Amino acid sequence: KLDALVALLQSQGKGFDADLIDGKWTAVLSRQGKKSPKIQKLVSSKSRVNKAYANFNVDAQVFENESYTPHGRGALRATVKYSPTGDGYDIGPDGGIVLRRIMCDIDKASFKYWKLPKLPLPLRAKGGYLDVLYLDEDMRITRGNRGGIFIHFRRDFLNEVTKPASFQQALLEEKIKQDHVKKSGGDEDMRITRGSRGGLFIHWRPDYVNEVTKPASFQQALLEEKIKQDHVKRRWWRRLLRK
Repeated sequence: KLDALVALLQSQGKGFDADLIDGKWTAVLSRQGKKSPKIQKLVSSKSRVNKAYANFNVDAQVFENESYTPHGRGALRATVKYSPTGDGYDIGPDGGIVLRRIMCDIDKASFKYWKLPKLPLPLRAKGGYLDVLYLDEDMRITRGNRGGIFIHFRRDFLNEVTKPASFQQALLEEKIKQDHVKKSGGDEDMRITRGSRGGLFIHWRPDYVNEVTKPASFQQALLEEKIKQDHVKRRWWRRLLRK
């Protein structure tokens, strides 16, 4: 399902744009390819939302990557020099050329675990690349030359879609979908109550909360929410232009 959502966004023809990609980005999903280095798989597969990042400095043509081990104590940092290229381009919906690829060379890398000294790593890979599958002011989706998929949000947008009201709504919708699939009577995972003054209270078993908020499920919900918001924005602009 993730691949289908990414393909849907990629079809919009929003590739590399220096103005849009510049600045700070927070990692929300990282799915490593089969050929990704072992240390990259270790620190990226379970990196925590709100902590890992990949920030672009367009003027210097470099970006800084930082990923964390599952418990957040180990950090892998890398500085990557990049340059846009015409290779790997697409034809957009309007018939125009969509630039996708930036060539990447790792300039320096290091690993630091908790309070231990920083350890320089002999990673000086050259000739790699990153394809920008989708890019707007809020979200960036890229694919590496080894098949990894990386999704980053702007900090403000991530805070917006994960604020309590939106987050709990997403959890409730996910629960309803899962119950529809199971089609079972009764419920051992969730309790919904309403007080005498009209308040609505939703409680879940801790194990179930951990299950539906694990990285894969949670980031899937964020991506679906982004697509829905884009759809609403496009309809609004169409109505405005028709007036």
